[in-house]
Formats: sequence, C-alpha cells, structure tokens
Amino acid sequence: MIELLFRAKRMVGGNLWLKDCRGYVEDDEGFWLYHTKKGSYECERIKRETLGLYVGRVDIHGARIYEGDYLMVVLPNDDGEDEPSETYEIGYVAYDGERGEFCIKYDGSSMSDELFTQKFIQEYKVEIVGNVFDGYKLKEGLVRIQDSPFDTYYMKKEVAEDAIRGK
Repeated sequence: MIELLFRAKRMVGGNLWLKDCRGYVEDDEGFWLYHTKKGSYECERIKRETLGLYVGRVDIHGARIYEGDYLMVVLPNDDGEDEPSETYEIGYVAYDGERGEFCIKYDGSSMSDELFTQKFIQEYKVEIVGNVFDGYKLKEGLVRIQDSPFDTYYMKKEVAEDAIRGK
C-alpha cells in the first residue's frame, strides 16, 4: 500500500518546504498541511499551487518522489551494450488522467512509454534533480543538446564534443 503523503511550500517563511505531511485541509483562509512536530499535529498554511502528492516511489538515492519533481533519467545505449549511456533526459512527474497513473513528462508534452515503476527507476538510474517550482540543477559537466524542437537531451561535455567531431 502506498503511504499517503503531501508536500508544499509554506505561505510564511520564504521558500521552505513542508514534506512528508499526512494531509491537507481547505477553509476560508486557504489551504493548510498538517504534520507531526514533537509528537503532536500542527497545521501550517501553504501555497496551494505547490501542493504535491507522494507517488509511492523513491529515486536511486532513496529520496521520496513527489508530483512535480524533476527527474534525470539515464537513457539506454543504442549500441546494445550493458554499460549505461552518457546521455540523459530530464522530465517531471505528472498525473496522467487517461492512464490513471503518475508518469514522467518530457519536453514536447510526451509522456513516458515505460511504466513508472521502481524497477524502471533502478534500471534507468532515475534521480531527483529539482522540481517545477524551483527549477533543476544539472550534474557538473553536462551540456544541453537540442535534437529537435521537441527533444532535449543532456550529455557530458567531452562526449558531446566527440560526437560533434564524429569520433
């Protein structure tokens, strides 16, 4: 069973996140997340647009994945080798109402064809690199490759330079 958890940014206190909260409430004053603090429940007012649901998965580092997280996915090698490729793609977690499940949404509004499972996360070395509210941070040494108006990839700089030179 998936644990029902939420996260959102606090209304007061800058851009601080409340994470792993058990539920939320709406009243005339806005939205509130409730969480435990020192053994008792507390409510804090949140920015409604930042409210996200835990999707029941963790990345390769064990961090909980929430709706709206940016994920970096290592793409498989085209040459059939077992070694991970040097090419990455970044997408964000969104709910697909037609399929009734969370998916990874990439540039060009395409949804992942793969089922977003823990096996997929391990196989493609999926890790959280940010979220749709704060942006994302690339790993050191990666550069952006615009393959078409709809496809954006990331590679290690030296690999991209070798590809350009035809090596």
